[in-house]
Amino acid sequence: MYFQIIVKVVVSLTIYSIYLIDAYRGTFWEKMDDYVYYVRVFGHTVDFLFGIFLFLNGACILIYESGGAIRAIMICMHAYINVW
Repeated sequence: MYFQIIVKVVVSLTIYSIYLIDAYRGTFWEKMDDYVYYVRVFGHTVDFLFGIFLFLNGACILIYESGGAIRAIMICMHAYINVW
């Protein structure tokens, strides 16, 4: 959970740094949009992978440890909101 927050902060700071570098450049930076895109893709990919991991972890807990209706509803909500 903390690693996901750290990745989001690093992605935000990296994008901010790219825009600052572009602002202080004297010439047009043609590759800037590509770099911003790559950084955002990295951030969204890590976020998606964490969502899948948390969904599978919750499903394993539901199946093997303590299954309940509330836990099943929470896993479905997590899958809808965070994964899909």
